[in-house]
Order: sequence, then C-alpha cells, then structure tokens
Amino acid sequence: MTELGFVESSPKQDGRNMIMVLGPHKKKADAKVDIQADKDSKAAERAALEDVERAERDAAHAAGPVAQKKERGRSENLDPEIEA
Repeated sequence: MTELGFVESSPKQDGRNMIMVLGPHKKKADAKVDIQADKDSKAAERAALEDVERAERDAAHAAGPVAQKKERGRSENLDPEIEA
C-alpha cells in the first residue's frame, strides 16, 4: 500500500463505518505512462509466445499425418439378418 500512496487522513470510526483518505504518490499522467508501458511489454511477450506456439504447431503438422485408425469390425451383438 505504501508504494502506491500515503494516508492523508487517519482512520476514523463513524458508527460502524470506518473512513480513511488515501492520496497517490505519482501524478495521474505518470501512472498512465507506467500502466501503458506494462501493457505494451505484456503484449510483446504474449505475441512472442504465440509465435513460438504457432511454429511448434506448424512443425507438428509438417511432420506427417497422424497414425491411421484401426478399422472396426462388425459387432457380434447385431442380428445377422440385418445388413449394415
């Protein structure tokens, strides 16, 4: 809490409500710049991670087809007079 702001008015109890006024250390414009920089860095990390995942997926698809499924035989519990 202390890294974000400071206590302007100490806590006061009014019945069952407690009131305390806090003030920020930074100006609003400085805080917006920091937040935007954090968003940009996270977006760059996310884009790099997506590129890596896409490359892995493409490599897996280029490796070849998936193993063929085994052909299923006729079920034993079917009536032999019914053509399937």
